[in-house]
This record gives sequence, C-alpha cells and structure tokens, in this order.
Amino acid sequence: MTLSVVLAVASHDFAGISETINQGAGFSVCGRTTSLGRGVRLVRKKSPDLFLMEMGMADPPTMKAIRTVCSTPRTRVVVLCRLQEAASAVVALEAGANGYLFPDTAPSDVLRTLKLMAR
Repeated sequence: MTLSVVLAVASHDFAGISETINQGAGFSVCGRTTSLGRGVRLVRKKSPDLFLMEMGMADPPTMKAIRTVCSTPRTRVVVLCRLQEAASAVVALEAGANGYLFPDTAPSDVLRTLKLMAR
C-alpha cells in the first residue's frame, strides 16, 4: 500500500525529512508547497493519507490549518517543528494533530512514524 503525502514546508531545516519521504518505499508525495494555505487547499483537493506541515507558518495560522485539515476524515496531520518549538508541538496535538517530527529525526524513524500515523 502506498501512502499519499502532501508537504507544506518553507524552511530548509526540513529538507531531510522531505527527501526521506521521496525516497521511502511505500510513499508518494502528491503535493508540495511552501505555503500553508496552498497546503490546506491541496489536502482538500487530493485527500492524502498524510499532511506534513511546518510549525509556525502563517496564512492561515498553524492551529487553524490543523483544525481545518483534521475535519478531513481520511487525512492525518503530522507537524514538523524545531527543537526550540517543542512546547508548540503539544499545542498542535491539542488542536488535533496526530503527531510531530523534529528535523534531526533519523530517516528510518521518520518513515516508521509516518506509517504508524497513517493507520
């Protein structure tokens, strides 16, 4: 089974995670953007298994985007946050995100986490 993924990532901090997903067996990136608003629109259009979004992006605010995407029954939300934003990850989880990743997460852990999140 191939898991479809939409990425909304503006920072180079998460380039490794994006590359890991592209190279990971069982994943297909069906949309990529540097805008959170465009990412939410891609989710509505493509209904992916996973939406990976960078914490702290504006337009719309991160928590609003999480709540909007969580109203899409099929799509699970994974927030990408820097270590110094760890407290924000808790807020994102409270808003409905299904999980979070840090930029230094080992590639094998990224793929394992995403497979678990998609269940």
